[in-house]
Amino acid sequence: MTTTSVARPVWQAALLIAGFALAVSARVAVGGVAVARSAAAGWLFAGCLVALSLAVGAWRSAGLSRAWVGLPGALVLCVPLLANRVAGDVAHRPGGAFLPWAVTVTVVAAAEEMFLRGALYDACARARGETTAIIVGAV
Repeated sequence: MTTTSVARPVWQAALLIAGFALAVSARVAVGGVAVARSAAAGWLFAGCLVALSLAVGAWRSAGLSRAWVGLPGALVLCVPLLANRVAGDVAHRPGGAFLPWAVTVTVVAAAEEMFLRGALYDACARARGETTAIIVGAV
């Protein structure tokens, strides 16, 4: 491997980490003290992560067929909510607008996975190996 072929993945990983830091900063700036409850901050963050992932071609390594793997898990998680609805148990229903919250959380989680387990993992693995990729993603 030449110096140039190693340098590109290192720089790509470094730029992705810097982009992630900027995305987190933007999320905090928009969300303020209520950042965890800010839908606008969540959507901005998700958009930044998707843009970073697409910029480095993360969609190429993750085929659409891999996205369907999580669908059975999501359905299993929805069973208790559906059972409560059918039984008429509204006492345990979350307050506020549940559906918009659920959509926002799902989009943010998918964007985080696309970035952390896709773009960033691949760049770090190419640059310094899988162990480094796992550690960087975990941090």
